[in-house]
Amino acid sequence: MSKTASKNFIDPAAFYEDVKRMHLRPLWLQQAHGPHKLAVPYLWKWPEVRAQMMRASEVVSTENVERRVLGLMNPGLENSGRFATTPNLVAAIQMIMPGETALAHHHTPAALRIIIEGNKFEWSERDIFVVPGWHWHEHVNASARDEAILISYTDEPLLKMLGIHREESQE
Repeated sequence: MSKTASKNFIDPAAFYEDVKRMHLRPLWLQQAHGPHKLAVPYLWKWPEVRAQMMRASEVVSTENVERRVLGLMNPGLENSGRFATTPNLVAAIQMIMPGETALAHHHTPAALRIIIEGNKFEWSERDIFVVPGWHWHEHVNASARDEAILISYTDEPLLKMLGIHREESQE
């Protein structure tokens, strides 16, 4: 106990010196983590994003890429080399053209998916579903005429940062 402490009064400065010397740190003195210095607020307008997805369908097909996806990349994170919307999450838009199927695959990131447009007997427009990490799944548009568009939110950036991201596709 510090020499300056008494039964009725504890000198805060002496207390803090004592715990510091013992390699202890009071949690109540920790400053909250400041806001992420790189990520910035940003708004993606759906009509503009949808127009670019339609253009993407003319540039690539699932015959030459596994999945047609545009990530919502945070402008503040562009130079970080991460495929990320926030430091720990990515939101990405996928378009599946009529009759297309993306390869079945599984990955360690969990995915929350919201169907923006399109129907299939398992899901309908505006449905929300989750795919837990490492569960096999595929993206199929069984429609003969309408494209399917969904947005996925995953924790891929976090798992990559932790070194535990994995993904496999069926051949």
